[in-house]
Amino acid sequence: MIFACNDLSLVFSNPRTTEALANVSFTVEQNEFVCIVGPSGCGKTTLLRIIAGLLPPSRGEIVFSGNDDCQRPATAMVFQQQGLFPWMTVVDNVAFGLETRGVPKKERTSLAADFLSRVGLGGFLSAFPYELSGGMRQRVAILRAFLTDPHVLLMDEPFGALDAQTRILMQQELLTTWRDNPKTVIYITHDIEEAILLGDRILVMSGRPGTIQADILIDLPRPRTLSFRQHPQFDAIYQQVWQIIESEVREGITR
Repeated sequence: MIFACNDLSLVFSNPRTTEALANVSFTVEQNEFVCIVGPSGCGKTTLLRIIAGLLPPSRGEIVFSGNDDCQRPATAMVFQQQGLFPWMTVVDNVAFGLETRGVPKKERTSLAADFLSRVGLGGFLSAFPYELSGGMRQRVAILRAFLTDPHVLLMDEPFGALDAQTRILMQQELLTTWRDNPKTVIYITHDIEEAILLGDRILVMSGRPGTIQADILIDLPRPRTLSFRQHPQFDAIYQQVWQIIESEVREGITR
């Protein structure tokens, strides 16, 4: 286990009292890829911010392990909006996390260039973000997160703004990068198929206040490709997840 969320709850009190999360509990293992799905507004991003240490819970705790002092492990976040620095070149953007850790310029540039070359971006080291497509910019953002070597990688719908074809390619590239550079990943998505393709497990959240309605094991072999969508077990998992989310959405409409 790398961390456990124990009975996490969060109440916002401005401008009115709103319970965003209620008694959220789950564990995550080392190098596990955990996807979180649920209705809009159920608190998925809020939960991610608590795990990252950006937001304190109102109740409950996160217990970390897997490092000597049991302190919060290093995390990196990737959002739908890439957050690249427009004044930096591609290689400098990827190397930025290493710069904040004090890695010498020559070493961090070499590491970043090698990472970029491995995913077909070696010809864009000196390019600026505005010169790249949306998919290429997101690849740069993901590589920057991996290169900082975090214990936990937190991803909030990183492919949500991409077109369908680019999204499929990015999913495959993420799986390859994760296979070659194993990390614990918490991945938020609205796309059930994406969650099944990427994840070892899917946590299904309820409507607000968000809690864990189901913890579903994805017992499909890796590596996974687009053809896995035709697998009978893939469809069975999809229907299981959708039935829970559909029930939550319908209940939310009638509240």
